[in-house]
Amino acid sequence: RTDFSQPLFLAMVTTQPPSTALRVPHTVSLRGKGISDENISTFCQSLPQSTAHLDLSSNEITQEGVEQLVNFLKELPHLRSLSLSDNRIGAEGMGHLVPLLAQGRVEALDLSQNEIVGEQLAELPSETLLSLFRVQACDLRGNEIGDAGADAIASVLADERCSLKELNLSNNDITFAMSSVLAAAAEGGGEQRLETLSLDDNRPPLSTLSTLPALIGAASHAGLRSLSLRNMELDDATAQHIAAALCLSVGDLQVLDLRENRGCSGKGRTALEGLGRLKRGLTVHL
Repeated sequence: RTDFSQPLFLAMVTTQPPSTALRVPHTVSLRGKGISDENISTFCQSLPQSTAHLDLSSNEITQEGVEQLVNFLKELPHLRSLSLSDNRIGAEGMGHLVPLLAQGRVEALDLSQNEIVGEQLAELPSETLLSLFRVQACDLRGNEIGDAGADAIASVLADERCSLKELNLSNNDITFAMSSVLAAAAEGGGEQRLETLSLDDNRPPLSTLSTLPALIGAASHAGLRSLSLRNMELDDATAQHIAAALCLSVGDLQVLDLRENRGCSGKGRTALEGLGRLKRGLTVHL
């Protein structure tokens, strides 16, 4: 499972070494401080210019607050990671982040659990979506992305200007569009390819499951290094086909996480265990 607290968000919870204790901090955590649209300006005015990692998770920020926030964050020349998880910014709030992300400085963005609805996300202009995914790591866990949002994201992943390396779409009610996301990871856009993808806790139908093995093999060949498909009700037949596809493919996949798939308990599990032993450099979690 992709852990977005490592390594890009790790600095949010670390402290500065003693030698820099008297300097302005580079990490600012305002997690759970009751920040809302009404008082966000007060908090932002005190942000030091040297802030590199900012954690605003578990507050009460909506799209209106994001619009105010961006005006301050654009003036922070060293900002590299931003966590807004567990707020209520929605798809409209994502759009308000574009002026900040277009600067190209922010590398990691956590927007998990933010009431982002896929239909609204899909209505954003394509250039807006592309700007949102010019970061290197994006966490969108626990939203309402669905198939409409996943298809929109897949179209961005296929764009050669997309620089995203890590994407977490776990627990987003994605069904048929899971194949679109994997196909985009397999096709890629430019020289920067998606390396880490998490799709845990989604529910693809049987018709989509049947397409996964070939797409996973192609994505590995295209440069995908880590894939997490935990708790997706994979069955033995699909597991066997995944093992066969990866056994025959030449690719970069190093980690395949299929834990909590209770339907994969017989021949499929045996095949995947054999794949883990046979394929040097590949770790399979079951």
